[in-house]
This record gives sequence, C-alpha cells and structure tokens, in this order.
Amino acid sequence: TPALLLLVLSLLRVEVVSASTASLALAMVFGSGLATLQQPNATAFGLGIQMISQLCEVLQCTATQIFLQHLGFEAWDVGYYLMPAIAACCLLPSLVFEWPNVIAERKVGVLFEQVPLLLLSGFIGIVVNFSNTFVIKFSSSLMAKLLVIARSSGLVIVFIINGEPFT
Repeated sequence: TPALLLLVLSLLRVEVVSASTASLALAMVFGSGLATLQQPNATAFGLGIQMISQLCEVLQCTATQIFLQHLGFEAWDVGYYLMPAIAACCLLPSLVFEWPNVIAERKVGVLFEQVPLLLLSGFIGIVVNFSNTFVIKFSSSLMAKLLVIARSSGLVIVFIINGEPFT
C-alpha cells in the first residue's frame, strides 16, 4: 500500500516524494512480493481482492489528505463526509461475499451472540479512524501508513521473541 499511495500522491501532486522515500516503498513492495510467492494458498481471485482493497485504502488516504490539508476541513468534518462512504465500501462487499454463506450455514445467531464484542470493535474502529485522521491532518497519509507498518512489524517481533512459531 505505501508504494501505491506514493504513486497516487505524486500523480495527483498532493505530496512531493523524495527518492529515498520512493526506494523504501519499493523495497516494501519487493518484500511483500517475496512473502506472497511463499504463500501456498495464494489464488488469482484472492490477490485481485487484495489489490482492490489496497486501491480503496489508497483512495481513502488520498481523499482524507486532500480534505484535511488542501481543502481545510477538520478531522470531525472528514468523519462526517468520508466515513459513511468508507463504511459503505466495507459493508457492500461483505454483504455480497459473506452473508450468503452465513445465511446458508444458519450462523446468523452468532452475530446476535457477539453484540457486546461487535459494539466494542466498532468503538475501537471509530477511535482508530479518528486518530488516523489526526495523523494525516498534521503530517501525511504516508506517515499514517508507515506507522501502521512499524506497529505491525513490532508486534511480529514481540510474538517471535515470546516463542511464536514462524517460517
């Protein structure tokens, strides 16, 4: 996602990208490509869905940065104008790809059993989205993506140190 984000931000002239930043993003792409090649269950359909997901995330980050930095909106405004569209983009594929299976397997009751966890998850999602919006407001969408990657890398290292098996 960072390399795709750099490309879109550069093409739309939202942000100036340095050569070192671009080379780091390409190194991330190379590493992700190697990891994907090692995945025994990778399919063209799965990779296509992943690419669409990344494109949507890049469009969300770019739109958020344009709203906040170029149009002068506040973080709360972005939450009001963009978050409903983003939620729809997440909900519609879920309804198409997941709900038929949930209904066919008669697992709808599981949804109602997990209402407290779903509400907690939703609240945490709102907090994360607004914190991400504030990071974009005061730095850039690229910085927000890099912070997510750093956090994920740190978690992997912590799990490995604590004895989690890895390949």
